[in-house]
Amino acid sequence: MALNASTMPEFFGGFFLLAMLAILLYGILSFQTFAYSVRGTELQFAKAVIVSVWMLETIHSALVIHITYNYTIDDFDHAGNMRDIIWVTGMLITLFIQSFYLHRVYLLGERSLVVPLVVGVALLGRFASVIARHRISIRLIASKRGWHIATRRSPQYAALDS
Repeated sequence: MALNASTMPEFFGGFFLLAMLAILLYGILSFQTFAYSVRGTELQFAKAVIVSVWMLETIHSALVIHITYNYTIDDFDHAGNMRDIIWVTGMLITLFIQSFYLHRVYLLGERSLVVPLVVGVALLGRFASVIARHRISIRLIASKRGWHIATRRSPQYAALDS
């Protein structure tokens, strides 16, 4: 289906609003990170986690801008490409933050490993499933667009295997 002036709000309206909300939340996070770095009294570990989350969110926000440009400019007349997921960073941020929470639960639970291990295994399982789905999506996108993905079985790796 080709996009035209009458179908644009249907395709891009909600996407655009969510992209702008993500950028707004990034601005709020940046302000909070700065304010906390000036007045925070936490341990260095907690400060390092906060700065790391801010850096991951910076990458995520840049990718939100990239995907918005890709969908609205590069692939404007190719509505079928809107099903393609270009970047997956949300799960990496989730893994990082929830790992910090697991560390806090471990400390508050008098260094008992039962709850953190159970939740940690579930978190790693979820992360692995997201990575597997992402790899499958990339292969489907590549085959649909005619891209070649180099693998260990590709000819350029033949010299390494011998």
